[in-house]
Amino acid sequence: MRRLAARQPVVLDLAEEAIDCVVAAVAGDEATIAPVVAADAAYIPTLGRAAALVFESAGERVRIRGAAHRHREEDRLRFVAGGGAGLPARRRAARVEAELAVELTPVDAAGAPAGPQQRLRTCDISIAGLGVRVEPDAAVAAGQILAFSLALPAGPPIAGTACVLRVADGVAGLELQHVAPVDRARLAAFLIAGRVAG
Repeated sequence: MRRLAARQPVVLDLAEEAIDCVVAAVAGDEATIAPVVAADAAYIPTLGRAAALVFESAGERVRIRGAAHRHREEDRLRFVAGGGAGLPARRRAARVEAELAVELTPVDAAGAPAGPQQRLRTCDISIAGLGVRVEPDAAVAAGQILAFSLALPAGPPIAGTACVLRVADGVAGLELQHVAPVDRARLAAFLIAGRVAG
């Protein structure tokens, strides 16, 4: 934690997703961090979550394991080094079975299209990711970054970027990475409605 300083960019690694943050303050084994997208602070449950803080220092990538907790200020989080014992490492995001149209386009590091667009169908959806049905010859591979556009039953599509975590048994598991807060809220509302209907 001694390598951290105020205004330093860091990434809060939550296993199935990552939150870009900026350090607000450091005291001992604890850092106050502010998510770049303030709404992302709400993804941390009241009890906290096991997490890792990742950042660059002197040309090296540093990874500190610990726990993320909510801060008294709604748009900030507390990270405690070594404090993750007994806390879940992954958010147990409920999945809803749903077959919706989704368009996927490979993108490069700058976010520019880097391959042909594919029109596919989902098989399940959660606030953290998508399960997408793919053919054996589909150009989808683990580690790939994709721009996606997901058609919900009402309103405009939800768009953003996702990372392919795995491809197995005809399904590609995508982890949502960058999604606008308003679209995350719409996705959450869709999932809640789906669970109620189920």
